Amino acid sequence: MKRLVFLFVVALLALTITACPEKETPTPADFSVAVEKSALSITIGEVGTNGIRVSRTGGFTDPVVLKVVNKPAGVAVAFDPNPTNSASTLTITVLNTAIAGDYQITVSGKSAGKTRFSQPFTLKIKEKPTPADFSVAVEKSSLSIIVGEVGTNNITISRMGGFADPVNLKVIKKPAGVDVAFDPKAATLASTLTITVLDTAIAGDYEMQVFGEAAGKTRYSHLFTLSIKDKPATPSFKLKAESVRIQKNS
Repeated sequence: MKRLVFLFVVALLALTITACPEKETPTPADFSVAVEKSALSITIGEVGTNGIRVSRTGGFTDPVVLKVVNKPAGVAVAFDPNPTNSASTLTITVLNTAIAGDYQITVSGKSAGKTRFSQPFTLKIKEKPTPADFSVAVEKSSLSIIVGEVGTNNITISRMGGFADPVNLKVIKKPAGVDVAFDPKAATLASTLTITVLDTAIAGDYEMQVFGEAAGKTRYSHLFTLSIKDKPATPSFKLKAESVRIQKNS
């Protein structure tokens, strides 16, 4: 009989526990902020974006105001929309004053007296690529040639930004009585300018300049001075015959 009473009590307790489960603790009203990209690379002068997600728990419904913390100098930021309920787009503009390098950026959200932070993401600011271009330079700043003779000046072509087109060379400000020739004329890296001073040239100092044309671009060298010298005077002389008297011996 005691055993039956004991089993009855145990069954009654089990039924009571089943009928009265523990109350669950309610999830507190809160929110979190997350960034879509963990790294972002932007060239100076350009713009990039990162997606922002706002997650809510416990029935949190207030709008969240977004901000960027530890923003590097030379960078402008904007959120659209701001404040937000669930998502926003962060637009990052890298100004020309920015300095290339890697920066850690964090987004914060503020709402209902709470402030929550995203994981930091890396903003990599890159230098502007060097534009494809070329320059032309002369080796000698001055050159002296006698009328009727020949001289040379070496031309150097420097390239940048992957510029690969051949450069056609020409001379401007060429004085009268002077012939010029480039070898090669369509140059890749260097050429030799040969200057022939004809007999019709007039002695004096002349400013000359070389320019190169390629891919729709024209680039000029610095001026150089061509000094044309007169031919040295040819010495002239005359023989004067003296009269000679021959006396006959007696």
